[in-house]
Amino acid sequence: MTMEEIKDVLEYASKTKTSLTRIMLDNMVVPLDNGDVDVSMLKEVVELINGKFETEASGNVTLETVHEIGQSGVTYISSGALTHSVKALVL
Repeated sequence: MTMEEIKDVLEYASKTKTSLTRIMLDNMVVPLDNGDVDVSMLKEVVELINGKFETEASGNVTLETVHEIGQSGVTYISSGALTHSVKALVL
């Protein structure tokens, strides 16, 4: 999602009765060349949402980056890295 899309969702939710409870913040974590991540956009969006909805970060989440992403203030974190490298076991 982009910042503009988040603003659109928040505007819609403020004008409409909705059952929306959580906003997925996909690909707002930017990987850096040194292996770290930039979570500034994620933090900015979490501040904008201001607790009105649960938030869930996804995209570029690994065991190495999950702690820093968690420090952004999101409610939940999803990681496809847990299943991307799974090898099948033939029995």
